[in-house]
Amino acid sequence: MAYVNRRIAYEAANGRVEELSEQAFCDIAGPLVLIGEPGAGKSDTAQAIAEIKDGQHVSAARFVQGAPLPPASASGVYIIDGLDEVTQWSQDLPINIVLRRLYEAGVTNFVVTCRAADWKNFQSQQLVETWHGARPTIGYLLALNDDEIAAVVDSLDSYPAGGYDFVERAREKHALELARNPQSITLLLAAISQDGWPNSKTALYEMACTKFSQEHNRLHQSLSPGRPEPPRVCRRLVGLS
Repeated sequence: MAYVNRRIAYEAANGRVEELSEQAFCDIAGPLVLIGEPGAGKSDTAQAIAEIKDGQHVSAARFVQGAPLPPASASGVYIIDGLDEVTQWSQDLPINIVLRRLYEAGVTNFVVTCRAADWKNFQSQQLVETWHGARPTIGYLLALNDDEIAAVVDSLDSYPAGGYDFVERAREKHALELARNPQSITLLLAAISQDGWPNSKTALYEMACTKFSQEHNRLHQSLSPGRPEPPRVCRRLVGLS
């Protein structure tokens, strides 16, 4: 899938929420945190930020477990990707380990990515301030707009009618909100790939929920072994049981 540039929201110093391009977000000085929902495309955006900043992309899971930082690029920026994928194997918080190791390495210019549910707002922000003496700027990866959905669909090259036809058909089926992140688009395309768009919204939601209810991240799968089976979850979600 070709990468589609993303929009990032953050709260400015005046309290107003502003929408920025990836480039504009990267131009903000100091520690940066990029938060997104599951499947929102955080890792792809982290890779894009690494290219924009001429920085080093680093797996948070490997970094926490002791992997050395790669040599700094000319910019000296490190993108620590996937904080939510770190298994807490000690009493110390993963974010604290990351921040301590960056501090010990003399790294002050960095970006951390994390799932929204795993970012402990006040506590994590305070840890950044404690270790690095600066309040982090927190950006939120925004849901895809209609043009971005169409671009993602076209990049996948699996919907012959094209991205904008997909957007219109999804709107007609009242399912456009299901396609607001890249992973959801992939799953929705998989749901309609064999038999096309179903005749009813209920049928579409049941097909989509069967796909969406599956945790596709292996680490998060292992952390939730008691998840209900997808068909049972989906029938409850669409009101069929």
